[in-house]
Amino acid sequence: MGRRHHPPFTCLATRADCVPLPWDVGFGLRKGHSESARRSTNGKRRSVMDAALTRLRAEFRRATDERDFRNWSFQETCDQARIAVLVIPALLLGGLLSDFAGLGVERTLLLALPVRLAFLALGVVQFTRLRGMTKVESVDRAVTLLQVVLFLLFYYFISLAYLSLTEHLLVAMFIVLAAYLVFPNRFVWMVRLGIGASLGYLLVVTVFLAPDMRLVTLVVEGLVVANVFGAITAHRLHISKRGEYRRFIAQRDLTERLKTLNVELEALATTDSLTGINNRRNFFNLAADEIARAKRYQRPLTALMIDIDRFKNVNDKHGHAVGDVVLKAIAQACITTLRETDVLGRLGGEEFAILLPETEDGREQADRLRRTIERMRTALDDGTDLNVTVSIGVAATRPEDATIDDVLGRADEALYQAKQRGRNCVATA
Repeated sequence: MGRRHHPPFTCLATRADCVPLPWDVGFGLRKGHSESARRSTNGKRRSVMDAALTRLRAEFRRATDERDFRNWSFQETCDQARIAVLVIPALLLGGLLSDFAGLGVERTLLLALPVRLAFLALGVVQFTRLRGMTKVESVDRAVTLLQVVLFLLFYYFISLAYLSLTEHLLVAMFIVLAAYLVFPNRFVWMVRLGIGASLGYLLVVTVFLAPDMRLVTLVVEGLVVANVFGAITAHRLHISKRGEYRRFIAQRDLTERLKTLNVELEALATTDSLTGINNRRNFFNLAADEIARAKRYQRPLTALMIDIDRFKNVNDKHGHAVGDVVLKAIAQACITTLRETDVLGRLGGEEFAILLPETEDGREQADRLRRTIERMRTALDDGTDLNVTVSIGVAATRPEDATIDDVLGRADEALYQAKQRGRNCVATA
C-alpha cells in the first residue's frame, strides 16, 4: 500500500469545527477510516419508490425516472426486439403457402415472394443493427420502422385480392396484437401503432373489397377487441415492469444503506470519537497482530507511549472545549508525522500510543514528533496562543516478550522517566 500524502499541520483555533479531523486528511485504516468508507449517499439519493406513475401513459411521471428505468431494462428490450424482428418476418414468409394457393405459382414468384423475402432481409438487417445499438431510443425507431413496413405489406397483400375478408381480419388482429405484445416499445407508441394499423386496414378493406355494412361492423368489432385486449395487457405489463424496477432500486438502496451502516458501526467500534484515530480496543487488536508478525519473522518493532504534559491544567484553566481541541491537534500532529504503516491509537484521556514496525530504535521518530508538537500553537479566544508539550517513552521489543503488554509496559516506564526528568523530553527503556 503506497504512502498517502497528508496536508501540512496548521495552527488550530479553539473552535472544534476549525480542527481538521483525520477523515478530512485521508489517512488509512491503520490510523482510522478513509473518507470513502464514511461517505453516505443515502441522504442524497431520492428513492425511486417516491416516483409517481402516469396511469394513462404507463410511464414514470418524471422524465429522469423513466429514462433511468429504460436504461435499466435496455438489455431485455434489445433481446425482445431482436426476437421480434426475426420471428415476425419468418412468419410472414410462411404465408407463401397461401400465396401459391390463391395467386398461383407465376404470380406468387412475381408479386409475393420478392416482397416477403425483402421483408425478411429487412428483419435480418434490423437484427444486426440492434446488436450494436446502445440507446433505447434507437431500438424504438428500429422496431417502429419494421412495424410500419409490416402494415404496408399487409395492405399490399390485401390489394392482391386473393384472401377472404375473414382471413384478412384474422391477420389484421394478429398484427394489431403483435404491436402491443410482441414488439417492445413505449405504451403510447404501441397504442398509436395499433390504432393506426387498424384504421389503415379498415380504409384498405373499404376501398378494395367494398364490403356491406354488416361486414364493416364485423371488421370494426374485431379490431376494437384486438386493440382493447392488446392495450390492457400491454398496460399491465408496463406498470408491472416499472413496479419491478422500483422494488429492485429499493432493494439496492437498502443493501447500500446496510453496507454504510456496517461501516459506520465498525468505525464506532474501532475509532476514537473525538480524534478519529484508533480507539484503545482497536489499537490493541492491531498491536497484537504487529507483535505476532514481528516475532514470527523476527523483525524489529518499537512502541511509543505519549502523554500530554500538564493537560489537567489546560482543562482547568481554559475549559474542556480547548482541551478537546488540543487532543485533536496532538492526533493530527501524529498523523502528519508518522508513516502509513505505523499504528496510532488513543488509549484514554491525554495518553496516546504508537507502534513503529520495522524500527529498531524509535528515539529519532519520537523526538521529531515531540518537536512538532512543541512548535504547535492553539489560538485562544482572547487572542493569545496556547502551547503544549508531550513526554514520550520509547521501548523496542525483545525476544522474551510474550504479548504487546510487555513492550508497552516498558514504554510506560520510560514515559514515567521522561516525566521525572522535567517533561517535554524522550526517554528510552
